[in-house]
Amino acid sequence: MVAGTGTGHYAGAVRRVEDGQFFMEMVLWTAGEPLGRTQPPPPGYRRPGPVDENGTGTVAVNAQSLDPSESGASFRYHGGHQGLGVYERLPAPDGFKQVNAESINERGDVLGTATADNRTEAVVWPGDGAPPVVLELPEDNYLLRAIDIDNDGTVLLHLAQGPHLWRAGGLIPLATPPGYRLTSASSLRGGIAVGYTRALDEVATHQGLLWSDPANPEFLKGAAFGDDINAGGQVLGRDTEFADAVWQRTTFVDAIPANGPASRVFDDGSILAERPGGYSVWRAACLGTT
Repeated sequence: MVAGTGTGHYAGAVRRVEDGQFFMEMVLWTAGEPLGRTQPPPPGYRRPGPVDENGTGTVAVNAQSLDPSESGASFRYHGGHQGLGVYERLPAPDGFKQVNAESINERGDVLGTATADNRTEAVVWPGDGAPPVVLELPEDNYLLRAIDIDNDGTVLLHLAQGPHLWRAGGLIPLATPPGYRLTSASSLRGGIAVGYTRALDEVATHQGLLWSDPANPEFLKGAAFGDDINAGGQVLGRDTEFADAVWQRTTFVDAIPANGPASRVFDDGSILAERPGGYSVWRAACLGTT
């Protein structure tokens, strides 16, 4: 399970092998229903893989083409929690071929990448259906990874010179604290980013970070990594022993029961964890299985 609405709905995938062939199906878990429902793939495609979901239940999905001569495609999937959903294909920007979705915000804007020849660029597909926008980056600060998109359209990127925000056509670096290096960011929500950096000591100690101001990173107390953040400033990360835990902004709150690696925190405070054969949802001191 990789995504959720923050209101009790979740999206993920089930995988299986039959007669030596690999199959993957998208599944939506809807609040109030005891079991998840398998969703059909887009026509002409297979192995739909959800990557993110917004509060309206729209899911960003990547899928593989049934035609081996064609690359995969990316989609918005609308209405799946209410019944049979509808796929909206995200068009490739002019001059590009393969696209890959990474994140979706509350407006329906999708952040992803597009590839042509030997270059890959960050792309935003506006939620209003306007043509995709290729983010213009300096030649000496090229894209390594498109990470997240905030509800105001601000984008989190990892570039050759480290993590940056892209906002209104300009780049803003996320600063590295003195005495650290190899900084990375992993999530952006409500104008706050979280991630980690590494100390210049002999063992390269990891330190979790939070940026409410791009120029002034703050330490997540007792954290090695900051992995995800919700709209209320609740941070999912890992402590100095690399065990999953929760912070409220930079203040440690509690450890998460060992039930498989935690992956996402949503606006209702629910936390997803993957376990053998399925997924779990952790809320406060309770762990419920979806």
